[in-house]
Amino acid sequence: MNKRTQKVAIVTGGSQGIGAGLVDGHRQRGWAVVANSLDIKPSKDPDVRRGVRVMSGYTKWGRAAYVERVGGQEEAERRRKELMARQTGYRLAEERKRHGLTQAQLAETMGVTPGRVSQVERGELATIEAVARYVEALGGRLDLIASFGDHTLTVTTTEAA
Repeated sequence: MNKRTQKVAIVTGGSQGIGAGLVDGHRQRGWAVVANSLDIKPSKDPDVRRGVRVMSGYTKWGRAAYVERVGGQEEAERRRKELMARQTGYRLAEERKRHGLTQAQLAETMGVTPGRVSQVERGELATIEAVARYVEALGGRLDLIASFGDHTLTVTTTEAA
């Protein structure tokens, strides 16, 4: 393949199991592969000598080092919450698309602007009330699950309000 049509696969968990199989399978088909894993080692692949580019790196990930790198526990927790909110927003957007609705259509059902729907889908507005309204506009019901170790308690958002 020439450089303009080079396909690239990005594989997480590429050191063993399914991830390693994906790396090998894509490489056999001529794809460039970027892989990472908690314990992947730098490549010693003989294909490197034949001009096949292999990118790998090794960084032992540890929570304590991460917390220090980002500036402390408070910042690490802020980033974790932000990531979780973005993930929830992405999943909500996928559900909206599965229902065949645009942001504008959902906004009309919710009685808000399309910008507000966009904020929810980007994880910028992740209050229980906002997510509940979004879910209800799609015809669903948001339930809260409280975990107590030995049991859980499910509460619907209408009961919680």
